[in-house]
Parts: sequence; C-alpha cells; structure tokens
Amino acid sequence: MRFWDVTQEIDRLRGDMDRLFAQAVAGLGLPRAANGTERVVLRPAMTADEDEDAYRLAIDLPGVRPEGLDAELHDRSLRIRAVRDERRAYERLLPLPEDVDAERVSADLRDGVLWVTLPKREEVKPRKVAIGAGDQAAIAGESREQVTAGAAT
Repeated sequence: MRFWDVTQEIDRLRGDMDRLFAQAVAGLGLPRAANGTERVVLRPAMTADEDEDAYRLAIDLPGVRPEGLDAELHDRSLRIRAVRDERRAYERLLPLPEDVDAERVSADLRDGVLWVTLPKREEVKPRKVAIGAGDQAAIAGESREQVTAGAAT
C-alpha cells in the first residue's frame, strides 16, 4: 500500500505554479536582472504618508530577507533593490523631495515590508507664529491717537 505524502504533493504543485508564473511573465517583457539571468525584476508596491516631520514609505517586499536587501541614496534619489529568490527580485527608484534630510534617512524590514522614514530638514518644517493680543482699541478699528484724544475731552 502506498502512502500519500501531502508535503511532496505541495512541493510538486509549488514547482508547477512557479513554472507557470515564469512562462506567463516571460511574455510580458518585464526587465531581467542586470547580469542577464532569467530572474524577473518586479517593481514593488508602495504606500506613502506625510506629516510635518517626515515622509513615511511602506514598500512591500514579500519573501525578502535582510541579507538580500540593498537601499542606496544617490543624487536626491533612493534606490531599493531586493532579491527574493533565484527567479524573482524587486527594484524601485524613488526621487526624493527637496526638503528631505538625506543624512537622517532610515529603514527597517519587518514582516515583508520595508518601512522607510525620510525626515524633513528642520528649516523647512512648519513653525508656529506668535500672535500677540494687541491693543483692544486698535483691534476695534480706532487708532491709538483717537483713543488718547477721546480720553482727554
């Protein structure tokens, strides 16, 4: 009697799916790795958020481990390169806004998502403007001279 090995079936199915995916993607004209291998280079999905202190990016890199990830700042741009496996890689080039402090950019890979923080330079952050109470008569539309002359009569 032959025993059915579910893990062997899953591995076979995964191999079949990988081959189907590779065949489907091959006809799309997607970019290949720079070294000419058959690795498909994909553009990862990304979301961005902004507050008064920084821009925050979440870049989806499923299956990527820290040792397969490279982030580089050059000429006001951020290039993300990641290798998932022998067949798939990710690459994205992001132009940086002028107000980013490139010296303080940081990134953290957690659960297949690269979290990038692009802090804004201090001199471009919004500042509060102090507003004084002023003279109540001046606020009412009368000049200081009119108030003083009215008090003398």
